[in-house]
Amino acid sequence: MPIVEQRTVLVLAGIVYVLGLNILLPGIDASLLPAIMGEGNSIERLSLFGLGPIPLYSVLVLGELYRLIFSRSSRRKGSGNGLLTVKSVILPLIVLGLAALQGYGIANSLSAAGVVRDGAEGFAIGVVASFLGATALLIHLSDRIRIEGLRNGFWAVWSIPVLLALPKDIALSIEMTRTGTISFVPWAVSIGYIALSIAATAGVASLWRSVWRENDAASIPGAVCEPRDILVWPPVLAALLPGFIMVPVAILAADSIPLIQPYLPLVMIVSGALFIPVFVFGYVRLASSDNGTRSRLVAVGSVIALVQIAIFTAGRLLDMVIFLPVRLDGPTVIIMTVVVLGLVATPVATRTP
Repeated sequence: MPIVEQRTVLVLAGIVYVLGLNILLPGIDASLLPAIMGEGNSIERLSLFGLGPIPLYSVLVLGELYRLIFSRSSRRKGSGNGLLTVKSVILPLIVLGLAALQGYGIANSLSAAGVVRDGAEGFAIGVVASFLGATALLIHLSDRIRIEGLRNGFWAVWSIPVLLALPKDIALSIEMTRTGTISFVPWAVSIGYIALSIAATAGVASLWRSVWRENDAASIPGAVCEPRDILVWPPVLAALLPGFIMVPVAILAADSIPLIQPYLPLVMIVSGALFIPVFVFGYVRLASSDNGTRSRLVAVGSVIALVQIAIFTAGRLLDMVIFLPVRLDGPTVIIMTVVVLGLVATPVATRTP
């Protein structure tokens, strides 16, 4: 797809998303919502796009972990097909099944809360069908949009609700600054952190691109776009995995939770930082070839890991000690930067890992 058409599709996707966020799920009595949710609360969670990209995101996270553990190389023929791509039949079915389960649970909760219109027969079916339709549209958009270096357009779709929330967050932060609730110091720290994170991410992306091109030149003629999963997924997976680990710990040692509760945020930061290089070198392993530049891939992977650890750790620590006017954590800044780089890049031949 031409790059102009890619951007057009993304803009249209944003417009559709905004419209969907303003359409309530069928069968809900809007007049009863203020009593349940409170005045001024957003109805977005009860809209057609109330689930957002979460079902697709959840399945892709598990798929990425599977890929890192069981895939031997990103270079094997057909390694980009099957369970782990949006084009496959299996992945959409799993995502839609998850969306149906979540939709059914939300429908039951709304019925119990008493916000369903009288005579709204088949309310649960309508809610599930609405969420299935919205999720299917997001799957289609993820398949339609192409981001240079990424296997599909999911992260572009994921960025839509983040971008839509920015104006409201910025307006609220400006008002809080105007009234003296927060000073200009958090603004300076926040802007400086975001600017440095963007610059560092763009720098390691360029470094990875150069070593990948050198590494690829021996086996593939012509320009080949480097796989950029190594730039996105490690901090995302590292931020999630400590939470996964804490679930069985909380179940097996529930009595100890109050003791570690004060230290839990710091534990999550440290463990996340430790997991980042594990995932980075998992992608280095997938990208490695048999020619003589494996050592350079490892060296650049080390730089990527250090940069991601710095961005991840600094963002979490800053969020703990000061109020950031516009809260963009490390993984979010990294994702948005890589998506923008992919959208503005000149399309080249892409071998999907």
